[in-house]
Amino acid sequence: MLAVAKCLLALFLAIASAETDAGSGKDFLAYDFLYNEGIKMYLEENWTGCVKNIELALKGWHWWNDNTARYERRASALTKLI
Repeated sequence: MLAVAKCLLALFLAIASAETDAGSGKDFLAYDFLYNEGIKMYLEENWTGCVKNIELALKGWHWWNDNTARYERRASALTKLI
């Protein structure tokens, strides 16, 4: 049980300290916020801003999805050992 708690804590810490682009120095923005900003810029016909925000939203979603799946597999493997 302690191992599962440690794994979940590591997941939350990784998410809290994540960046949208490794080494960019930019703070992490939630992918749903970036997506909504992209849609807003689309409606304003700001194509460059739209593409930039949608691409960042996709990167953020993929990062979230990949890391969540990895930690879920680790937690599942650890619970089998307990």
